[in-house]
Amino acid sequence: MRWLVLCICGQQVDEDDTFCRTCGMRVSMVGSLCGTLSRRAELTFQALAAEHRKGWPSSEVTHTEENLRAIDQAHGDRVAIRPFTSDEERLNGADWEWWFHAGDTGFGMRIQAKRANRKGGYDLRYRPDGEKYQNDLLIEDAVAAGCLPAYVLYNHLN
Repeated sequence: MRWLVLCICGQQVDEDDTFCRTCGMRVSMVGSLCGTLSRRAELTFQALAAEHRKGWPSSEVTHTEENLRAIDQAHGDRVAIRPFTSDEERLNGADWEWWFHAGDTGFGMRIQAKRANRKGGYDLRYRPDGEKYQNDLLIEDAVAAGCLPAYVLYNHLN
């Protein structure tokens, strides 16, 4: 019996295919959290490149909101996401926290998103309060909350 498999791009793929013939996504990753994260990374990379070419830069907030919404919609049963307000971010250094879980096992991460600047670098030594570096706040607060500190870096080819 052959199974009907739809790729996340909406096209039908054969269960024996390794990659979708339309978008190139690995078929084994369709519907998986890894597949969703990979696809969101690809879509964000493409959007940033198009924005760069047209001179319409967006902030990392725009991409973060789109990505978190898509991840929650596809995997809300195994990923709990908590975005932080600007005031909370100034205190904890994180844009959001997410918990990946399977049953009663899981782990949390505090995430700071950074968008590449026009030269391709990142402002990792930012001081939101004028005193402590944001990355120090992120590490200290994540460890205190029992989470792993991490960055999501938004970039594209210049």
